[in-house]
Amino acid sequence: MSELTEILQRISTWVQQYQPEKDGKKIPLLAPGLTHEEIESKVKDLPFRLSVELYELYQWHNGGYSCFLTAEEQEFVKKSSEQIKAFSAREIVHFISLDEALSYAISRETKAGKHIFPIFAWQNNSECTLLDSEQRKTSPIVDSSTPSEKFISFPSITNMMLYYTRLLESKYLWIY
Repeated sequence: MSELTEILQRISTWVQQYQPEKDGKKIPLLAPGLTHEEIESKVKDLPFRLSVELYELYQWHNGGYSCFLTAEEQEFVKKSSEQIKAFSAREIVHFISLDEALSYAISRETKAGKHIFPIFAWQNNSECTLLDSEQRKTSPIVDSSTPSEKFISFPSITNMMLYYTRLLESKYLWIY
C-alpha cells in the first residue's frame, strides 16, 4: 500500500466519522472513485498526462458531492460543519471532480506550456498541479494565484494530503 493510499484511508475514516445526517440519512460528502480505465478514457486524447498520484487520488474518490447536492443540502452541510462544537472547522475545502478539473485544465495553460489542473478549491483560490505531455510519479502543488513551478506549495499530492489529513484530524478543516 502506498503512502498516499494510507493517508486517503485516514481521510475516509474522518469522513465516515463526521459525515452529516439529515432526517436520519447520511449526506454523502465524496463521490465514488473511478477505475483506472475510466480515468484513462477521459484523458487519453488530451495534450497533457496525469501523474500516478492523480490516478490514485481519483480512484479513491472522484471529488466532492457539492455540485450534486441541492442548495438546501449544501447549506445543511455548511451549517453542520459550523455547528458541531467538537469540530469547529475554520476552513471548508471542496475536492474538485476529475471532469471539472479536466475542463479547467484544458482551457488554462501557463506561459511555460503547462496546464493548470485544480484539485481542491476554497473561497476564491485552489490548490493545483501543472501538467504537460510527460507522465510523472508525483505532482508538485502550486497555488492558483501563482501557478508556477517557482512557487511550489507542496512537493507532491501525498505531502498535501498528509497536511490536509492533519488539519482534518485536528478539527481545523472540513472537506466535501
